[in-house]
Amino acid sequence: MPNGPSPPGCWRSPPIGAGRPSPSDLAGPTLAEYTQEVADRRPPASSQDLEGELERALGLLRDEYRMVFVLFHEQGLPYDEISRVLDRPVGTIKTWLHRARAEMIRHLARRGIICGRPSE
Repeated sequence: MPNGPSPPGCWRSPPIGAGRPSPSDLAGPTLAEYTQEVADRRPPASSQDLEGELERALGLLRDEYRMVFVLFHEQGLPYDEISRVLDRPVGTIKTWLHRARAEMIRHLARRGIICGRPSE
């Protein structure tokens, strides 16, 4: 493909998936989740409160995300060992861990526990 502008009438679209959000990226919290979190939005008063918030965020994760998060962060297992335990490819383990972290950050941001926007 030559460099420079496209000929008139020629429309080049980016490859599918490039820069476009997936439907799951666009989905926000349900109304029940939002109202529950807004009603109780307050910073934790102590490290015990923070621990409770982390437990709450962990409890909201999908089972596979929670399991990978706990095995990696609390048990200290490496990716390959988690992969063997769960009988899933290492790439899947890394993806699930990344998504678990992102969901926890969004939850904590919505609750006002950490700075940042919930969409980050």
